[in-house]
Amino acid sequence: MTVSAQTPIKRSTANGVTTVFPYDFKILAAADLEVSLDGVVKTLTTDYTLSGVGDYAGGNVTMLSAPANGAIVVRRRNMAYTREVDYQDQGELPTDTLDDDQDAPILMIQQVAEGLSRAVSLPPESSGVSLELPTPGALQYLRWNAAADALESVLLADVSLISLTAYAQTLLNAVDAAAARLVLGITTFGSSLVTAANAAAARIAMGAAASGANSDITSLTALTSALYASGQCRLTLSAGSLQLSPYNGNLMKVNGRDCTIPDAGVTLAAPATTNTTYYIYAVATAGVITSLEASTTGHSTDTTAGNKGVEIKTGDSTRSLVGMARTVGSAWVDSVTQPFVRSWFNRLPAVSSIYLVSNATTASTTFVELNSSVRNEFLIWAGETALVSSTGESYNSAGNAAMYAGLGFDGTTPEDVYASGQGNAANISVGPLSYSFPKIGLTEGYHYATLLVKVNSGIGTWTGSAVTIARTTINTRIGA
Repeated sequence: MTVSAQTPIKRSTANGVTTVFPYDFKILAAADLEVSLDGVVKTLTTDYTLSGVGDYAGGNVTMLSAPANGAIVVRRRNMAYTREVDYQDQGELPTDTLDDDQDAPILMIQQVAEGLSRAVSLPPESSGVSLELPTPGALQYLRWNAAADALESVLLADVSLISLTAYAQTLLNAVDAAAARLVLGITTFGSSLVTAANAAAARIAMGAAASGANSDITSLTALTSALYASGQCRLTLSAGSLQLSPYNGNLMKVNGRDCTIPDAGVTLAAPATTNTTYYIYAVATAGVITSLEASTTGHSTDTTAGNKGVEIKTGDSTRSLVGMARTVGSAWVDSVTQPFVRSWFNRLPAVSSIYLVSNATTASTTFVELNSSVRNEFLIWAGETALVSSTGESYNSAGNAAMYAGLGFDGTTPEDVYASGQGNAANISVGPLSYSFPKIGLTEGYHYATLLVKVNSGIGTWTGSAVTIARTTINTRIGA
């Protein structure tokens, strides 16, 4: 008989019950069929029985016990590539023997073709390319060589085209998805969103209305909170310590990651120094703000990928700026006379006020500082304006003598503002001398405003008092 086109392999998935598995191709002997279960070759009569040997339509493999559910049962022709029939001169030539002998090469060709169908091959248009595998090497992998005409085995460390940053290496070393999300800086909100099982769960994570309900944008509270996460905090003074507390949320960015600020806040005791201005930086561990650091090192805007635009301790992306503070007598101070705690985020106006507690005099005809006790001290961020004002009663020991009052910052150089008055007789009040001045361009950090005065003759007196009466005061306001 002729041999039809056949694919000499059958695969089936067991269900735990079936024992009979058919094959639909010809085999010349029982040994020509290989039966395997999940890749393990089984033995005829020990594991299965066989029918259909020599039949062009094939037959059945009957397992002596049903394979487990999900097991893969493979039946494939696996003839030996030999010729065992030897024809004798003038001997018999049985038809069946001749047919089988002529069929055998075709069956072997089909067997080879099936094997080649599972082999790696090149498209017909390829030429001059070798698929020969190189000698195996431990922990090496295969790639095409530079000429793209052969395979080579290389170590990962030798591959110049692959470069992993420390951040990427940390990400790849994450032990599970939760750890990877932490490395990626995905917040609790983001984690809930990316792990949502369906659209409804995602809407819940986003704080949105249910499908078909009110979808007003104001309902997306959680989403807007996450989008504007960085800087949800404020630095203040509490019980003698600096305290970073959540404000309009509880997230801020440190080292390229939105980190959580504990509900109770994070505190920092004063260092053992006095009259020193510090920048205050937040430090995070595993996505949580864990401590504050006081440093005299200034800040700058980060340009590192993932942390761009964040104000950091210069040269250190692991420290994010949260404020500025100054010590007095080895203690943090934030009072109406010395507002020395300024938050970087969610700033409040800084207001300071100080007054003369007793009269002060001068006979100078050039501007001098009236009294160092009324230095109006403050901390200022770069770009802020200090609005300073002063008022007070004054009189002169000489008749018809003029009084002048102006302002100076950090010394006795007067600003371009002053008030003046002249009494009609000796020791007669010239009335309140009042004025205000917006000072711009001050460098960031500690400054003071002070009252500068002079007379054209006599001795000028500016009134002071311990009670709110006619006394000389100086006030400063920074911020909105």
